[in-house]
Amino acid sequence: ARAGDTLALRVDAPPDTRSLRASLEGAGRVALRWDAAAGCSLGTLKLPPGSPPGGRRLTLLAEDTAHNVYRKDYAVRILP
Repeated sequence: ARAGDTLALRVDAPPDTRSLRASLEGAGRVALRWDAAAGCSLGTLKLPPGSPPGGRRLTLLAEDTAHNVYRKDYAVRILP
Protein backbone atom coordinates (compact mmCIF):
# COMPACT_ATOMS: atom_id res chain seq x y z
CA ALA A 1 0.00 0.00 0.00
CA ARG A 2 1.09 3.58 -0.58
CA ALA A 3 0.34 6.81 1.26
CA GLY A 4 -3.16 8.01 0.31
CA ASP A 5 -4.38 4.51 -0.65
CA THR A 6 -7.53 3.00 0.81
CA LEU A 7 -7.18 -0.47 2.28
CA ALA A 8 -10.17 -2.75 1.71
CA LEU A 9 -10.56 -4.92 4.80
CA ARG A 10 -12.34 -8.30 4.66
CA VAL A 11 -12.44 -10.17 7.95
CA ASP A 12 -13.83 -13.65 8.50
CA ALA A 13 -15.73 -13.20 11.76
CA PRO A 14 -19.04 -14.76 12.82
CA PRO A 15 -22.07 -12.62 11.94
CA ASP A 16 -23.00 -12.42 15.65
CA THR A 17 -19.73 -10.68 16.54
CA ARG A 18 -20.79 -7.75 18.73
CA SER A 19 -18.14 -5.34 17.48
CA LEU A 20 -15.16 -5.49 15.16
CA ARG A 21 -12.71 -2.63 14.77
CA ALA A 22 -9.51 -2.16 12.82
CA SER A 23 -6.83 0.40 13.56
CA LEU A 24 -3.58 1.28 11.88
CA GLU A 25 -0.81 3.34 13.43
CA GLY A 26 -1.17 6.87 12.11
CA ALA A 27 -4.41 6.17 10.22
CA GLY A 28 -7.06 5.98 12.92
CA ARG A 29 -9.74 3.39 13.61
CA VAL A 30 -12.73 2.07 11.67
CA ALA A 31 -15.64 -0.23 12.45
CA LEU A 32 -16.20 -3.24 10.23
CA ARG A 33 -19.74 -4.47 9.51
CA TRP A 34 -21.08 -7.91 8.64
CA ASP A 35 -22.02 -8.23 4.96
CA ALA A 36 -24.18 -11.29 4.32
CA ALA A 37 -23.59 -11.20 0.55
CA ALA A 38 -19.81 -11.18 1.03
CA GLY A 39 -19.98 -13.68 3.90
CA CYS A 40 -17.56 -11.62 6.00
CA SER A 41 -17.14 -8.30 7.77
CA LEU A 42 -16.10 -5.39 5.56
CA GLY A 43 -14.53 -1.99 6.07
CA THR A 44 -12.08 0.47 4.56
CA LEU A 45 -9.15 2.29 6.08
CA LYS A 46 -7.61 5.32 4.37
CA LEU A 47 -3.86 5.76 4.66
CA PRO A 48 -3.09 9.43 5.25
CA PRO A 49 -1.43 11.24 2.34
CA GLY A 50 2.21 11.90 3.12
CA SER A 51 2.56 8.85 5.38
CA PRO A 52 6.25 7.98 5.48
CA PRO A 53 7.28 4.61 4.03
CA GLY A 54 7.86 1.77 6.46
CA GLY A 55 6.18 -0.85 8.59
CA ARG A 56 2.98 -0.25 10.54
CA ARG A 57 0.85 -2.43 12.78
CA LEU A 58 -2.77 -3.12 11.78
CA THR A 59 -4.77 -4.25 14.81
CA LEU A 60 -8.13 -6.01 14.71
CA LEU A 61 -10.22 -6.00 17.90
CA ALA A 62 -13.32 -8.16 18.11
CA GLU A 63 -15.81 -8.49 20.94
CA ASP A 64 -18.35 -11.29 21.12
CA THR A 65 -21.76 -11.26 22.77
CA ALA A 66 -20.23 -12.65 26.02
CA HIS A 67 -17.90 -9.59 26.04
CA ASN A 68 -14.77 -11.63 25.35
CA VAL A 69 -12.25 -9.48 23.50
CA TYR A 70 -9.93 -10.87 20.85
CA ARG A 71 -6.96 -9.02 19.34
CA LYS A 72 -4.86 -9.86 16.29
CA ASP A 73 -1.98 -7.75 14.94
CA TYR A 74 -0.78 -7.77 11.34
CA ALA A 75 2.21 -6.13 9.69
CA VAL A 76 1.46 -3.60 6.93
CA ARG A 77 4.15 -1.94 4.85
CA ILE A 78 3.74 1.55 3.42
CA LEU A 79 5.60 1.72 0.11
CA PRO A 80 7.42 4.82 -1.19
